[in-house]
Amino acid sequence: MPQIATGFRKQNVPRGDIPTKLTDRIVKNAKTKGGRYAITDATVTRLTLEITATGTKTWYYRTKVRGRVQQGRYPTVMLSAARQAAQNLTGKSAKGEQLPTGAAQSATSTPH
Repeated sequence: MPQIATGFRKQNVPRGDIPTKLTDRIVKNAKTKGGRYAITDATVTRLTLEITATGTKTWYYRTKVRGRVQQGRYPTVMLSAARQAAQNLTGKSAKGEQLPTGAAQSATSTPH
């Protein structure tokens, strides 16, 4: 059974990942581990950075119903923009608004 960091409730830990307070340095230096893996942000709930075997880094917002919503790829979408987009989605979810599906939501898109 994976260790859970103190202060984090088990239900907030997706797929056994221990949330990490992401910084620009951690995101920049994240390297491939031979397969796909994700780093979960401890600052913004449900924000993850997925690193593929080829080294592609993609931001995702995880949802309970729709699975995940792609926020964009690093470095085009920086940590601060991904966090802001995830907070916006969290607000929409809390208000009961429907979240976008798939890659429809982008942290770089501007509101109309």
